Amino acid sequence: MLCGWGIEKAREELEPVLKSGTWDGLRAVREGRIFYTDGNHFFNRPGPRLADSLEILA
Repeated sequence: MLCGWGIEKAREELEPVLKSGTWDGLRAVREGRIFYTDGNHFFNRPGPRLADSLEILA
């Protein structure tokens, strides 16, 4: 849910972090449960899309 980045940019920027092992202690990383979202459009701004954001999480 990185602010200012869409899904593709988030994926691109996160790959080196995941490969570095920095987050290996996180259960979600160990279990392969990493998800990318478009923070700009759904999570980082209040408004009508908040309901859409909840549906994405569900």
